[in-house]
Amino acid sequence: MPIPSPKSSETKSQFVSRCISEIKDEYRQDVAVAICITTWDEEKFAKYPWNKCITDQIDRGYSVKTAERICGWIKKKNK
Repeated sequence: MPIPSPKSSETKSQFVSRCISEIKDEYRQDVAVAICITTWDEEKFAKYPWNKCITDQIDRGYSVKTAERICGWIKKKNK
């Protein structure tokens, strides 16, 4: 069975829960959790626009320089 993809209306918690229930027969619990969390992160961060990322990090209290580092790491990870 293929790994499910997040739906646009799902939160991370909702997706991970649904994902685990869909793949639990094929993977151990700890492996299923890791797969589902990684799938969420890769899918969401791959579509994370640079300007939104910078704004989000600044809103979290980071400096512009730190926000650029964080967003650069996300962009590099998802190439």
